[in-house]
Amino acid sequence: GLFLANYHSTNKRSELRMTAQKAVSDIRLAQNNSLGSVEFDDSAPLGGWGAYFTTTAPDYYIIFADINKNKYYDVTEKDKQIDLPPGIKINSIYSDKTGEQTHLSITFLPPDPVTYINGADDDKVLIKLIESAGNSTTTIEVNFFGLVDVVN
Repeated sequence: GLFLANYHSTNKRSELRMTAQKAVSDIRLAQNNSLGSVEFDDSAPLGGWGAYFTTTAPDYYIIFADINKNKYYDVTEKDKQIDLPPGIKINSIYSDKTGEQTHLSITFLPPDPVTYINGADDDKVLIKLIESAGNSTTTIEVNFFGLVDVVN
């Protein structure tokens, strides 16, 4: 019984870590789409590409084309929703400049791409994912250089 309990716990931590790595890959995809001026609906989006996270809808995040160049995700933007696995949620979002927040837009403006965190050149943001039992968390860090990584 003890072995099964430990196995289940280890399996959940692994799934949480894999989910964080997938989110990192998706953020990098948005960054690469901006670098490559990938088109959406037959033209490159004026504001590049981005990723949107929110704690008010913690079961998914969104990769979007910033059509109106405002550096934020708008519900009218063209997007792709990525669902998190059952039992894993976005727990918190923390920005160096604004502290704890409920919404996060990370956009990459071509051609460099310049990284905008919530429409500004914030230093970094942390996105914490949690598994349903609340025993395990992992954190994704994005900084103003556009570096994205799982930090724990």
